[in-house]
Amino acid sequence: MIWLLVVISVAVGVLIGAVGVGGILLIPALNLAGGLPIRQAMATALFSFILTGVIGTWLFQRRGSINWNVTVPVCLGSGLFGFATRRLVSAARA
Repeated sequence: MIWLLVVISVAVGVLIGAVGVGGILLIPALNLAGGLPIRQAMATALFSFILTGVIGTWLFQRRGSINWNVTVPVCLGSGLFGFATRRLVSAARA
């Protein structure tokens, strides 16, 4: 099964790099082919996006394509509310 995950990961990476989508395919692939529960598949997929996000940001910044006046508030808001929402969901399950 590991070879299947490698093939799927390559395909997802190509889709993300080429058209900016594909990451959504990684969660079901990790769940079905990798045998991970959905929570672990989601966490694994999110963690894998850190590297692609850092590389993409660096490459776009080199070309001056990032408008930091818009980017910073969006990142702060999504980080804050993503964390807050996760806390609410955890509290609701308790």
